[in-house]
Amino acid sequence: MPPSELGRLWPFPNVVAMARASHPLGLINAGDPTGAADDTLNVGQVYAAPTAFALRWAALYNAALAQACKPGATVESVLEVAARFARYRAEAGSLYAMYDTIEREIGRALEIAAKHSDAMEMRDEFYGIYEGGHYFNYGQSQANEIVSKGLAVFAICRGNPKDAILAAVNFGRDTDCLAAVAGGLSGALSGAGQLPPDWIAEVNAATRQDQYTNNRRSIEETADGILAAFSARCKRLCGYTSMMAEEF
Repeated sequence: MPPSELGRLWPFPNVVAMARASHPLGLINAGDPTGAADDTLNVGQVYAAPTAFALRWAALYNAALAQACKPGATVESVLEVAARFARYRAEAGSLYAMYDTIEREIGRALEIAAKHSDAMEMRDEFYGIYEGGHYFNYGQSQANEIVSKGLAVFAICRGNPKDAILAAVNFGRDTDCLAAVAGGLSGALSGAGQLPPDWIAEVNAATRQDQYTNNRRSIEETADGILAAFSARCKRLCGYTSMMAEEF
């Protein structure tokens, strides 16, 4: 069975799985938001059907993450890309568009963040919007909720990964996915240097002991692998550019 057929069998078209777990696609496309979004739509078909809103939420998140890796990127430039890619693969004027709330939900989340100086002050307002399992059949892990709130936490913490992770894990509801989104985006912008070294050591130790995981690589080994993939991609692109430049 082609891997892309798996997503067609998944019954939750707005689940957060792809958005909170596909950071390497943003990192391998560092500096190229469109490439990150395109790859996310491609790979994401393992998780969901091509028309699923889950994949568009993941695409805009990875586009923002790719932007965060650009030299000179700022919190504002990252959020601008996220807002712009809310329209990525949108179908204006179609029946599909009637159910498309992505741009509105991102705008609302960033408006909430702009009103506060502390992430915890936002919780009540977000709880008034996303409050339980009755509005979807899988209410705890919707991409629209987690990515919207993740961008708000990223904004209010000014891209500091430690602050973003602590805010997310204390925010309530789907805290691990929220920390992955807010912390991942903040880490892409600011780097791991702002994280306590003992956090990294503890995660590495737990990973080595986990009998259920299929990946016991340390954080450093994973980062080295992603960097190697990015470097190989850059080398191929440089080779192509040089080859074509010789023809003109």
